[in-house]
Amino acid sequence: MPTATITLKVSLAEKRRMQAYARRAKKSLNAYVLGKVAGADISHRGKVDYDKITAHIAGRFEGEETWRLVPGRE
Repeated sequence: MPTATITLKVSLAEKRRMQAYARRAKKSLNAYVLGKVAGADISHRGKVDYDKITAHIAGRFEGEETWRLVPGRE
């Protein structure tokens, strides 16, 4: 199963700030951060909705097919 890893280098204070935003938005930290990357709300009930994120990032990464960038999609 293909996977993608996104590493963010942020201070502890910045990580806590993002966690607080995610809690207020009632989303997981992953759904919050991926929503920021995709530029749209890609969550469903606070979890990442892979169909939504696939639709939002389609065509943005030249040389890679979208399914290679989204975990669990083949």
